[in-house]
Amino acid sequence: MKLIIILVLSSFSLMANSQNDRFDSKVKYEYNVYLEVLNLKLGEASLSVKAPGNIDGINVYHLNFNVRTTKLGDTIYKIRNKIDVWVNQETLNVVKQNKNIRELRKRRILKLLLEIKKESQMVRNLLLKTTFLIHTH
Repeated sequence: MKLIIILVLSSFSLMANSQNDRFDSKVKYEYNVYLEVLNLKLGEASLSVKAPGNIDGINVYHLNFNVRTTKLGDTIYKIRNKIDVWVNQETLNVVKQNKNIRELRKRRILKLLLEIKKESQMVRNLLLKTTFLIHTH
């Protein structure tokens, strides 16, 4: 038991020391939601790490999160969400974010870009490019 605890703790310390290698390759995690009693699929979600990029001279990681319900799941609560987040590779602070949220009959699109001073990494300005809410009947 002690050996397992030592191995787990040492692996965490190795992961913490390798900050430059956080996301070396593209990664995708997929999740499915089922109604267990009848084994019916209600929806799916995925989290993926896209290729690294650069926004205004800042090296960023691009994370993508998608959630959607199936036709059966739509009868309970319809979801079609897509969220893209770009985070600073050094500090993991959010640099840019795009959200396309569609739940039930509501739709909201949010695009967010944070301008950051490179010298001090302090948030200087918050720009909300577009935010609107659409109700459909």
